[in-house]
Amino acid sequence: MPSKMQVSFANSSESSIKQQLKEKTAALLCDLGFNEMMGLSLMESRVLAASGYNSNDLVFINNTSNVHLDVMRPDILRSGLTSLQYNQNRQQTDLKLFEFGKSYQTSKNDQWPFKENDFLCIYVTGTVTNPHWQLKENKNGFFYLKGILVQILQKLGLTNYTLQEVQSDDYEINHQVIFNNKSILQFGKLADTLTKSFDLRGDIYYAQIDWNYLWMLTKANKSGKITAPSKFPSVRRDLAVIVDKSITWEQISTILKETKVSFLSSFDLFDVFEDNDKIGKDKKSLAISIIFENSSQTLKDSDLEKSMNVLQARLKEKTGAILR
Repeated sequence: MPSKMQVSFANSSESSIKQQLKEKTAALLCDLGFNEMMGLSLMESRVLAASGYNSNDLVFINNTSNVHLDVMRPDILRSGLTSLQYNQNRQQTDLKLFEFGKSYQTSKNDQWPFKENDFLCIYVTGTVTNPHWQLKENKNGFFYLKGILVQILQKLGLTNYTLQEVQSDDYEINHQVIFNNKSILQFGKLADTLTKSFDLRGDIYYAQIDWNYLWMLTKANKSGKITAPSKFPSVRRDLAVIVDKSITWEQISTILKETKVSFLSSFDLFDVFEDNDKIGKDKKSLAISIIFENSSQTLKDSDLEKSMNVLQARLKEKTGAILR
């Protein structure tokens, strides 16, 4: 019988365990068809000036071998975009890349005048799956990238998070994953104004994980145990609700996560329907699959009915959702 397992590490030093974490994450990405890259830690200050960086925040160096590369990179995003540009200029348009790297900025409040941060950055552009006669071409990199990030967090045992949509000049669509009121990662579709400034073609999807914070959460996580599947069958119930178009799935997902109901195991969105004549103007219908599971006994209809009523009432209270 297969088991549900999270990443665990052998007894060793903290630095060794942190390296194991990187290697396991890199192996997962490579298994999914990604290639690891290593960008330069040096950049041209003129590129950053065009992106609105204040020169006082940049770490300048005296580079005698290449006077144009005169600052340490303050973010990994822009140095990674130069790598995408290099590949696209050589007819490589379907790219899935990742990099473990550091960013560098000045720091006025610390004893040391500079600070460096560790990140895992992921880039997706073009077709995300290999061509196949049985499969349609898939270029929707946003949900593909989101699925990969969920896999990484799940393997590290980090599931109690919230998802928020935020505004950013670098992104056309930008979401953040929040743990303990702090962002651990952001991902989305980069703004065309940014990608075109690097002469890039097509939509570029990007994720940036705060590796130090992820490491801290992983180290604090005590749930790295093997759990056998339940002996009793899970039960699926479908819930279709009508909400305003302005309501996002992230809002619905957060409400379902925060609602305390018995035996709720997981949930997912499997259909979105819009029709002004059938469900009303500026309305949409969301079809949600909800999985219940009890590890000690078979679930009863009365238990499921009570849990579904609680979820429905909570969604109506928070979003005005009505049953379809």
